[in-house]
Amino acid sequence: MHTGVPDQQIWTFIARPARFPFDAWRLSSRRVLIRAVLRELARDDFALIQTNPPLFYHNDITATVPRYYWSEDLGYALWLRLYDRYEHRGEPHLGR
Repeated sequence: MHTGVPDQQIWTFIARPARFPFDAWRLSSRRVLIRAVLRELARDDFALIQTNPPLFYHNDITATVPRYYWSEDLGYALWLRLYDRYEHRGEPHLGR
């Protein structure tokens, strides 16, 4: 996953679960990074999600016109996934 769209890097960063392996959570630098991302997205009542939601591509492979969508809902879902996985329970939990 990558993007050439300005200001979308935060979304590609948190959308990749492999960026946050379970073992790496115990490293203090990783915890600091994850908490910083959570705080940045939640700042000012989630203003970043509202003003710069994730842009994603969804299209039927048989369609002739590509479809791109801005989705606040996806932004909130990504934040919640990151929060639940790393912050809510204090450390990553298996099976999610």
